[in-house]
Formats: sequence, structure tokens, C-alpha cells
Amino acid sequence: DDRILIGFNYWGAWWGGIGEGILDNPGNNQYKINDRGLILAKFFAANAPITPSVTSVVVPDPPPLPPAPPPLPPAPAPSPAPTPSTTPTSQSKDLSVNFAVPQNSTEPPRLTASPPRVYPDGTLINDHGTIYAMESGVKRPFVSMEVFNGLGYGKSKVIVTDTTNIPAGPGFFTTTQRHVRSSVVLDRGTVYYLGKDTKYPFPSAEVFFSWGHNFNEVILANAADMNLVLGPVVTLNRP
Repeated sequence: DDRILIGFNYWGAWWGGIGEGILDNPGNNQYKINDRGLILAKFFAANAPITPSVTSVVVPDPPPLPPAPPPLPPAPAPSPAPTPSTTPTSQSKDLSVNFAVPQNSTEPPRLTASPPRVYPDGTLINDHGTIYAMESGVKRPFVSMEVFNGLGYGKSKVIVTDTTNIPAGPGFFTTTQRHVRSSVVLDRGTVYYLGKDTKYPFPSAEVFFSWGHNFNEVILANAADMNLVLGPVVTLNRP
């Protein structure tokens, strides 16, 4: 199918092992299309490009530029720099580093903790064996790999980092919970962007790609995703 051939450009390989490619090899080179291949085929089969309506906007001519200001007089020659004194004075600035430790303490100095790094919604993080999904500035843990896999997430998208300074949010305990905000999910041939309480449909592949998405991000929607309020159709993102 030509649409599957087109998908080769987005998945990067026909078959790359577990978690990649659009084909599976159950043995003896008997290849078959996997879920990612079906997602790709359904998307192209069900979504014909929609030409968005564009309203003409008349842009007025810019106002004429003001006349150039007169040239500035030449700057005076700089005075010779004074020779720095090697003797400290009471007015010298203190350039020492303040550490979070008392002056007379024998404890090694410790720098104060830096603020936590902000990760975009949908970022998957592995911190010492626990996988979290970032949403609204908090880390949401998966209770098990069964739930993680059942929600359609893949290990290839997980980054390894420390999340000590990131507050914890509600966890994922079942595969019936909705996906995190900013996920792109597929239902009956239509891809949606999930907001806080709303799902926004993409009318075509052109619009989908214009927002920087790719088919590696698409996961299958569940009933909780589809129960979100239907929002307006996503429009083309023009640079």
C-alpha cells in the first residue's frame, strides 16, 4: 500500500526490533504489519487534506521614517585608567561565595539547592527505576510496567534523570485513565491533541506536521480520552 510506503519516512525503518518500525517478524522472516503500521495506514486512509479558509487582511503601508538625527560630536579622549591598589580597603567589594554552612562548623560547605528544572507536559522520565509522566509541573508515577505499556507508551521515549526537586502528582493506576495533556492520540482514523479538558482534532497530515508532531508520538486513544470535550479543528501552523 503506498500509504505504508510513505510511513517508512516517518517511522525510520521497516523493522527495527521491539518498539520501532512498522513491521514485526514473528519468525522465519514472516513479516506482518504491527500496531504502528496500522496507525499509519488508518491515519492516511481516513484523513483527506482539508484546505483551511483564509481571510484576506489588508496591511496598510508603513508610515514614513523620521529624518535622521544630526551626527553626534566626537567623544572626548578617555582618561588614563588608575593603577589598582593591592591594599584592601573598607570599600572593596566582597567577591566571596556564601555557602549554606555556619562559619565555625566543621561540616563541608554546601551550595543551596537550585530550583527544579521544568519539563514539558508528556515528558517520560525514569528516576531510579520509577517511570513518571510530566504534567503541569508535577511528576506522575506509573504504578507498574503493565499500566505503562497498556497506555501505549514506549521505553524509547523515556529519559533518565533525577527528579528529587520535582513535586509528585497523582499516579497512573489503571489503563482506563486518560493520557496526559499534550498527548496526540488516534481514534477511528482521526488524530487528536489532548488539552486539559478538551480534545482538538487534526484535519489533515499537513496540519499535524505543521505543529512539529510526528507519527512516533501517536498512541491509541481510550474511552477517557474520547470523553473529553470536543474542541475546534486545529488550523495550519504557518511560520
